[in-house]
Amino acid sequence: MMSANNIAKIKIAQKQLGMEDDAYRALLTRLTGKNSAAKLSVTEQLKVLAAMVQLGFKPSKPRKAQGKQYSQPHSRKLIMLWKDLYQAGHVANKTNAAMESWVKAETGKASPDWLEPAEAKRLIEALKSWAKRPVKEAL
Repeated sequence: MMSANNIAKIKIAQKQLGMEDDAYRALLTRLTGKNSAAKLSVTEQLKVLAAMVQLGFKPSKPRKAQGKQYSQPHSRKLIMLWKDLYQAGHVANKTNAAMESWVKAETGKASPDWLEPAEAKRLIEALKSWAKRPVKEAL
């Protein structure tokens, strides 16, 4: 079994460390008895990565997801409109979770991805209408 992700990290480490192919293959052979990353088991891949970290490889940190991702275009439209309402001062919380709470209160469905087209259209129009109202000043 192999992990393409680990193999990619090994190749990135090789490049970052400036290792020539001969030195790279010698390292693999010394650590695993194999001269190709494609032939390594996951355990061997991790062993090679650990050795490369000791040699100075600095793996990048995994990117943090920017909130929940939705698959339906109407869901993305609802998010955009919700954030516009936040910018205008109509809603106090711009998060996707807050928008989902509103969707659930309006439809009983926990995710905008689960909306039927007619429901989605109704909610989109409701948010557009909401955006046209004057913002009430807090006392």
